[in-house]
Amino acid sequence: MKVGIATDHDGFGLEEEFVIRLRNVGHDLTDFGAHSLNPGDDYPDFIVPVADTVVAGGVERAVSICGNGIGEYVCANWSKPA
Repeated sequence: MKVGIATDHDGFGLEEEFVIRLRNVGHDLTDFGAHSLNPGDDYPDFIVPVADTVVAGGVERAVSICGNGIGEYVCANWSKPA
């Protein structure tokens, strides 16, 4: 399955573990970042692109990770087809 994954600094450590596990079970994974731990990053920079990719059909599912999930929920549900 094609899966996208995205996080901000709050979920960075957990995202690394998810990437390993998803690849180990055979998923075709696209990592939208964050690609380094940066306490100043902002979740919409990563969540909007992964959500837009789901809407456009580029991945079948997505996983987003952050501190509490509320902002990511809003961003992911705001995405619209291009």
